Amino acid sequence: MNTIHRGVNRSTRPLNTHPTDLAVNADSTSAVNTSVNALNAVNTADDPTALWAAAQADLLPDDYPAYGSPAWRELPSADPRRFAAVLAAAELWRRHEVREAWLAGLDDDDWQQEITRDALNDVRRMRLSARPTRAELDALAGPLAAHRLTATPGWPPIAVPGQPGRYLTHPIERETA
Repeated sequence: MNTIHRGVNRSTRPLNTHPTDLAVNADSTSAVNTSVNALNAVNTADDPTALWAAAQADLLPDDYPAYGSPAWRELPSADPRRFAAVLAAAELWRRHEVREAWLAGLDDDDWQQEITRDALNDVRRMRLSARPTRAELDALAGPLAAHRLTATPGWPPIAVPGQPGRYLTHPIERETA
């Protein structure tokens, strides 16, 4: 029996895979996937389909255009990069479907936590990266460079620190005095 909940197909079939182990490759929609091997980046020990896809991917080139891109369409049909792109796209879609089905089986509170986990981690990382590092704070707390005193016309003479009785005056005012 299937029901629709929050736009997700909720199926009652059991799932053996916890999808938090399934990472979706953000580069899958780019023109060229330059990752070493996107399919092997996931823990596949309990997933025979992922094991098969990873074994196939080991035999294929690491640089391949994204499935359906203009570069992919220009490849000859026998080019192994064409199959690598299809395999990567199919495996990413399968992982997406597993995750969606797993999310559909969660209660409302767990579902909310799962869908916001990545966004919350990103916000925490941004807050930390916006803070100055200890080295930056130490550099700011260090002694300042000496300021060169310069007299300005129309202002009173400047007393020179550490030299009692010595004053700086603007050259034009010295001539008129």
